[in-house]
Amino acid sequence: MPLRPAHMPVRTCVGCRRRTFAADLLRIVALQGDEHRFCLAPDPHQVLPGRGAWLHPTTQCLDKAVKRRAFGKALRRPGNVDTTELDRFVRDSPPPAGGWPGRCDRARGRGTGSDEP
Repeated sequence: MPLRPAHMPVRTCVGCRRRTFAADLLRIVALQGDEHRFCLAPDPHQVLPGRGAWLHPTTQCLDKAVKRRAFGKALRRPGNVDTTELDRFVRDSPPPAGGWPGRCDRARGRGTGSDEP
């Protein structure tokens, strides 16, 4: 394994629990949805405020994390966690050109007004 530069942060994937470079992982944040429900939002540019969890952007790691309920633990959010947008992001498409929106509209039942990812 090649030596890593000292300035490359290392994080642990909440799905497979392997440590790797943060640049190879997708940052996930919890956004407030309905009353006691949080929506998981991908943060590919790592700019959204709040505590983040890190995940390999693969369906295998996502499924493991959901099965173990790792997002609620890692993000320190009690209650139900909505993984709809995160699931769609990981399974279907890369992030939009302008970055991932910093809102959780689907968790509030409003939708985004577009079928575009």
